[in-house]
Amino acid sequence: MLDAINNQLETVNLSQRDFSELVVRILDRGVIYRDDSQVERELYDRYLRVKLLLEEYLSVLGVRLLHDDQFHYLLAFPPGSEVPGLADDSDRPLQGLKVRLNQAEVALVLVLRAEYDKSLREGQIDETGQVSVPMEAVSITMKNLLNRSLPENILERKKLFNRLRNMRLIKLLDEGEQADSWIKIRPLIVSFVSEAVLDSIVDDLQHVGDQQIEQLQQQDRVALKAKNDDVADGEEQSEDDGVAIEKSTLSSGFEQFETASSLFNAEPNEGE
Repeated sequence: MLDAINNQLETVNLSQRDFSELVVRILDRGVIYRDDSQVERELYDRYLRVKLLLEEYLSVLGVRLLHDDQFHYLLAFPPGSEVPGLADDSDRPLQGLKVRLNQAEVALVLVLRAEYDKSLREGQIDETGQVSVPMEAVSITMKNLLNRSLPENILERKKLFNRLRNMRLIKLLDEGEQADSWIKIRPLIVSFVSEAVLDSIVDDLQHVGDQQIEQLQQQDRVALKAKNDDVADGEEQSEDDGVAIEKSTLSSGFEQFETASSLFNAEPNEGE
């Protein structure tokens, strides 16, 4: 096998050391972004010369590669991963090579994916596939979409964003410590969170929202019945007044839900 690899490397004028450096880099970092540095540029261009050889070599390990030739990055998926645009791997023996994210990191990745999708629809994307968003927008989307907040502690927040920067998902335009900071979301985010996953989250939130609406309506009906019973015991109440009470009660219930629910609260409350 080694002789066959060397023979193919000779045809593209690369040494075994050049190939080993490329393999080690993609397995160690998981991603090669051509625009990030001169080293990454050379490694990416080297990959283009040995594309089939590298993919066949890594397939022995169960590692699959996703190549985006538009934005010039290469992403490695460990065994058992679902790769966008590729058939599912039915044999999933290993899980140890997968990147493990904590809850705060998962939440931020989901929010950034939603922000990227929004900017993409609005055409707010640069020639490198990146979108710039203010930190305030990220914070609002996290509250609306997941009913969570960014870490208040500056060091924890900085650690969180540095983690995603190291994964090449974002670029920090500053340290990200201020509310008016900006970040750049990179197109690699699409490979981490597919549209299907994003749609699933929205559907789940809608389902939860519908259940809460039904509960509020039931509470309103019970409250209305109790109120009407009290009125009947004390004094006569006209039918029109009863209808007005029902409409008023239902309205107040929806207003309470819309204020408390992350699903409907699209804008921040005044004073936040």
